[in-house]
Amino acid sequence: MKREALLFFLFLLHFSNLAVAQNSEKDNSHRHTLFIEAMGYGGYGSVNYEYLVKKIHKLKLSVRTGLSTYHLNDYTNKFNPDVIIPVGINVYYGTKHNIDFGLGQTITSIIYANNLDFQPKRLNALHTNLSIGYRYEGEKGFLFKIGYAPIIENQKTFRHWALLDFGYTF
Repeated sequence: MKREALLFFLFLLHFSNLAVAQNSEKDNSHRHTLFIEAMGYGGYGSVNYEYLVKKIHKLKLSVRTGLSTYHLNDYTNKFNPDVIIPVGINVYYGTKHNIDFGLGQTITSIIYANNLDFQPKRLNALHTNLSIGYRYEGEKGFLFKIGYAPIIENQKTFRHWALLDFGYTF
């Protein structure tokens, strides 16, 4: 799992640097977005950052990452947070009103009780995320997004999911 996650991060980093280097056109688009996502790639809720990599007329490509957690303390009541890191690529089309498509991976590191010695153990997993939805970007930076975002949990189990984003672009 660690190898696949590392390869995916390197792919995103390389792709975003390549696309930025090729972007010679000057535009007034908001490149950075900070948003809170309810449900979606990060589980029940996450804080996220998105960077607009490339814009060609009304078509835009962005990369995103975030952070989420379910529990801060493990079952022994010690600080040992579950960690959820969503990463992804979004393609959206439009100006203020956009149709949005996304593909990503969520890396999870969750604490559980080992059946043999009942000590806290960490389980790392990789989940694939897809999304399609509506995205609104206001002129003053307001962002709203709603969509269908199914998850392929542990690369085996398909789960229906939704997403709702509120944020600010700058």
